[in-house]
Amino acid sequence: MAVIRFADGARAGQPIVVMSTELNSLANGSGIGTSTAIDNDGASALDLYVDLELNVTFGTAPTDNAPVEVWMRRTVDGGTSFEDVVTGASPVPPRNGYVGSFFVRNVTSAQRLILPRVALYPYDFHLFVINRSGQAFPASGSTIRARFYKLEVV
Repeated sequence: MAVIRFADGARAGQPIVVMSTELNSLANGSGIGTSTAIDNDGASALDLYVDLELNVTFGTAPTDNAPVEVWMRRTVDGGTSFEDVVTGASPVPPRNGYVGSFFVRNVTSAQRLILPRVALYPYDFHLFVINRSGQAFPASGSTIRARFYKLEVV
């Protein structure tokens, strides 16, 4: 009898840092995207899901349960033309690209927050993040890591 289960994707070195310096000093109410496309259409990709992990230590405590929004900026032409966005102080995220939020705590200690089971499509994408925490991100040290996985039949 076959069993279907989750299995790690073929990407080396998981979890993979997908955002780091892009998050430096990200102001409250501002949006930013990943600097390079995240591949999900190559031979070592084609994953169905990704779990995202935000690591952040705010200098001033953010508003309790305030969101750090995550959006997916997609392409359908092999990674050359991505959905329109506006970064900066008046962000405009990609239409229909919302995948979830990290809800921060009202603390200045390190926070490690997970956004599980984000569905992926078989093409490249960017992450687009809007900080609605009530405070700016620190000048350095924040990351978003990704662990990619799929289903397998055993």
